[in-house]
Amino acid sequence: MNKRLRIFLFLTILLLGARSAAAGDFQLWTEVKYAHTFPDKKLTLRWAEENRFFNDVTKYGLFNTTLGFDYRVFKWFRPGYFQRVEKKIGSPTEIRFMPQLEFLANLGPIQFEDRNRFELRFFTEGDFRFRYRNRVKLAHLFKTSPVSFTPYVSEEIFLETMRKNPSQNRLIAGNSFGFLKDHISFDLYYMLQSEKDQKNSGFIQNQVIGTSLGFKY
Repeated sequence: MNKRLRIFLFLTILLLGARSAAAGDFQLWTEVKYAHTFPDKKLTLRWAEENRFFNDVTKYGLFNTTLGFDYRVFKWFRPGYFQRVEKKIGSPTEIRFMPQLEFLANLGPIQFEDRNRFELRFFTEGDFRFRYRNRVKLAHLFKTSPVSFTPYVSEEIFLETMRKNPSQNRLIAGNSFGFLKDHISFDLYYMLQSEKDQKNSGFIQNQVIGTSLGFKY
C-alpha cells in the first residue's frame, strides 16, 4: 500500500477511535454547495445550504444558507468574505458576517490550509456575539479516474465573547470523492464536536456524520 495512503488511514482510524470518549448527541449534517471560479482563477463565488438533524437524527434542528467569495491574492494567501443566515429550531434567527483569511501551502504531496474566520453574529432578539474560528486542515489528492479521492483531517477551535473558552472544538476525518474532473464532489466525513459546558466544567461531546454535495464550474 502507498506509504502516504497508510498515513492518512492511520490518522483517520486514530480520530475515529475518539468516538469512545463521546457522551453527547448523534447528529447528521447535510450540505449542498456551488462554487464558480472566474477565468483568472483568483476570484471564486460560493454558495452553500446546510441542514442539521439532532436527537440521534430523529429531529430536524437547524438550517443555514451562506453566500460569499474568496480571492487568491497569492498562491499562499486567500482572503474572503461571507454572510450567513441561520435558524436553529426554537432559537432566534442569526445573521452572521464572516470575513476570513486563509493561508495555503503544499507540504510535499500534502495540502495544508489554515483558515482564520472572524464572525460578527447578530440575533433577531437583539443579542450580539463575536467569535473567532481557526481551522487547520491536511488533505491529499489522489488523481484517479473516473473518480478522484481526497482524504483529509482537520481541527477547528472556537473562541467567542460571553462564553467559556474555547467554546467549541471540531475534529474531522473524511474523504472527498471527485467526479467529472472534480466539477462534482461528494464529501463524507465523521466529526467529533466538543462544546464547552457553560454551566459546568468540561465538554459535551457530539458525534456527527456529515455529507456535502458540491458543484464547481
